[in-house]
Amino acid sequence: MIDVKNLSFGYSEEAILKRVSFSIKDKESVLVMGISGCGKTTLLKCLASIIPTTIEGKFTGKVLINGKDTQKNEKIKNDIGIVLQDPETQILTTKVSHEIAFGLENLCYDEDTISKLVKKFAEKFGLSDKLNYDIKNLSYGEKKKVIIASVCVMDKKILFFDEPLANLDIEMKEEMLDVLRLLKKEGKTIIVAEQNPCILKSLFDKCLILDKGRLIYNGDVKGGMEVMKKLTEHKKVHKTEPENEYVLNVKNLSFSYEGKNILKNINFKIKKNEVISITGRNGCGKTTLALCLCNLLKKNEGKIELFHKNIDDYENKQVAEKIGFVFQNPNFQIFKNTVTDEINYGPNNLGREITDNQTNNLLNDYGLSEKKNSHPFSLSLGEKKRLTIASAVSSDPEILILDEPVFGQDPYHFSKILNSVIGKKTVLIMTHEESLFNISNRVFEIKNGEVVEKKCGKVM
Repeated sequence: MIDVKNLSFGYSEEAILKRVSFSIKDKESVLVMGISGCGKTTLLKCLASIIPTTIEGKFTGKVLINGKDTQKNEKIKNDIGIVLQDPETQILTTKVSHEIAFGLENLCYDEDTISKLVKKFAEKFGLSDKLNYDIKNLSYGEKKKVIIASVCVMDKKILFFDEPLANLDIEMKEEMLDVLRLLKKEGKTIIVAEQNPCILKSLFDKCLILDKGRLIYNGDVKGGMEVMKKLTEHKKVHKTEPENEYVLNVKNLSFSYEGKNILKNINFKIKKNEVISITGRNGCGKTTLALCLCNLLKKNEGKIELFHKNIDDYENKQVAEKIGFVFQNPNFQIFKNTVTDEINYGPNNLGREITDNQTNNLLNDYGLSEKKNSHPFSLSLGEKKRLTIASAVSSDPEILILDEPVFGQDPYHFSKILNSVIGKKTVLIMTHEESLFNISNRVFEIKNGEVVEKKCGKVM
């Protein structure tokens, strides 16, 4: 079905993929692994003919689909569907029903057929009650399901998924696994790139592993997991004890949006250098709470005390000096033209300067030394995420709020991030990743808009 011969590609002079060769059979399911920035996303875009037909760069070698060269045969795209890592980049309309119908309309299906197929695939992917929703109001996981439905409705034979389980809660992950199992049962050829593939491994016939752009493994999944274990060996992250001083005190916090109560009467205190994980289902209000805590969203009721002073009495700049916030999607938080300038952007905005030595230490801690002169948007999504965390840390805030920091990260790089901040800052982590509960001093779950404390190390 797919035959790749000596494929090399670089967005600039630096090659991202280096002489990669492999083949995939019809109806085969393949797992693509490798640490953050190794070239997984670039490989999927090459296979899906996005590179080099839409995204330009230095491309050599061949990608053949059913024996046809993807660079010479535009019709090959009719057999291919891809679900990108970030669903925001793939949304083209405003409503769920319109998004699922969009591809069918471009293929000139008649109105009745479109209507029937939209309803069928909305039901198939658990979206029947969301058809009239504005996509902007959906959770991240729901948006991802909409994109999958919009791709699958066109009956593509080959489907590519880039980190389909990223940023999903436990139930949503199970739903996504059910989707992949269903597609495999229907005889689709499936290629999935994943950072942390443990719960996916039973789905696949074989796996490919990339390291620094080279294919270093092509074999069964069990052997591949052993190779990945060696690639991602990392220093253990230890839990530390917080100090007794309280730095954040939330009293009776409530927030509503368009008449809907998102957060209800929330109360908790956070100590200096404490690590807190806040979890809950997709769409439960984790990001909303994070935005309220750093005063980027104005609460409807209640009070937030930051270092024993009402947060409303601070100027915005003063809050930014004390609280560093990292968005779930790093594309929303990049401002400069080089990685080094991005790391210096926060301190400069606050009237500070960091030394070259401090900048180099951050580049090293966050695995970005080799990319220091690169444009941030040339980085992989995982590298961008590390850059936005490094940029927040560079301003030296006392409190760090991280929204889904595991997004796009392998264990090696993520352990370096955690070791650089735990015990040195108060850290609030909005996450679905249960492994983080073990290094947290406390774990809270948002359920029906309320916050409930959980036991550390326990799954929801």
